[in-house]
Amino acid sequence: MKTKGAILGLTVLLLSAPVIYLVFTNNLIFQFQEKPLSREEARRLSQAITVRLLGESGAGSGVLIAFDGSSYTALTNRHVLELMGNEFQVLTADGMLHKGKKLLENRFQGLDLALVSFTAPRKYTVAPIATNIKKIKPQAKLYAAGFPNYRAVTPDRLEDTRSWGIRAFHFTQGNFVMRLKDKSLEGGYQLGYSNEVEQGMSGGPVLDAYGRIVGVNGRLKYPIQGIDAFPFTDGTKPTKEEYEVMESLSWAVPIPDFLVSRGIEQ
Repeated sequence: MKTKGAILGLTVLLLSAPVIYLVFTNNLIFQFQEKPLSREEARRLSQAITVRLLGESGAGSGVLIAFDGSSYTALTNRHVLELMGNEFQVLTADGMLHKGKKLLENRFQGLDLALVSFTAPRKYTVAPIATNIKKIKPQAKLYAAGFPNYRAVTPDRLEDTRSWGIRAFHFTQGNFVMRLKDKSLEGGYQLGYSNEVEQGMSGGPVLDAYGRIVGVNGRLKYPIQGIDAFPFTDGTKPTKEEYEVMESLSWAVPIPDFLVSRGIEQ
């Protein structure tokens, strides 16, 4: 079943169940079926939909979620956008740089999310969106993608990837571990998964086995603040036992929460 929901006047394909459909990119055609993607298919899709935001004082990732003619909209984290300064560029999968624009309507009911846009004459792949993730089972396969700020070029040396272009793209495979149901971490983080997410991958997509976006990267494993990095929105903190599990996970804002914030029913 296919339904359409409007986001700031743009149209995005919403999927409530795996279906067969086509997504076109410059040189590739992705055909999605009622079966999981192979790792290589997931990597190719992830690279096609993931963008890098390059600002005056920072960098981060984003995911293409909508388009209207030559205008594209990408979803990212609010904390990523705060690093961008007044001017920033959007790097797409073909290596092209586009002038980015912060969208004024960036209110997401306390979620660490934001929208940016850019225009381009070329066609880019837009992420298929999962409207319901309640049926994801523990240990289900998840993919996460983004652009790390640094990569190890030798065992003892890190290199800044800002000038790497699309070579900096990073793709990981892991598993769904938990979703906070009755509580939420500040910023709306509820989806915990085992993927290795690095600094700079915030704002990038988390995909399920079918290639649908289920969340947005934003929090890394083992934060230096310890348990203080895990305040719930009600002012409480996890128990010692809960914390020991939570600190070992990467965390994402679930995509259905974004849809609800935009008034799109699941």
